[in-house]
Parts: sequence; C-alpha cells; structure tokens
Amino acid sequence: MDIFDRPELTEPPRRLFAALERASASFARLDQALTMHPLSSAFLFRFRLDAVRRQAGADGQLIEPWHLAALLEGVRLRMDPYLRRPSGSVG
Repeated sequence: MDIFDRPELTEPPRRLFAALERASASFARLDQALTMHPLSSAFLFRFRLDAVRRQAGADGQLIEPWHLAALLEGVRLRMDPYLRRPSGSVG
C-alpha cells in the first residue's frame, strides 16, 4: 500500500481550512473597524512596534519597544551618569 492511497492523508485538512477562514474573517472585521477610527494610526504604530520587537527577538536581539518609539520620534533619552564615559576617555 502506497502512502498516497491512504484517504486520511489525501483529504484536505478541513479543520485547518475552517480555522484559517475564521482567522481571515477576524482580520477583515478588525480592518473594517479600524478603517475610519480616529485612533487607527496609533493602533498601526503599536502593531508595527510589536512586529519589530518580534522580528528582533527572532534574530536574537532584545529591544524595548517604547525606547525604540522614543528614538523614532526624535526624543533624546537621558543616560544615567554612571553609564557615561569619562570626558577624557577614548574608545
């Protein structure tokens, strides 16, 4: 008996298709709700920050999303005095 003769392996995975259909319907509802929402740009900014954080995590890096957001907006972050280099040191 060949592996392709087994009906349970050749039938489409109906539960997977149903789950994908529900997920796509959820995304469509979310997209429709956010289309004209006054805070849609804030939602998108937050989603993008989370996507960057996840991608950095997949690459083995750890970032603070709100620190990244502050840098993107041009906010100069203060550094603790004990983390600064002495003014005469090089390197």
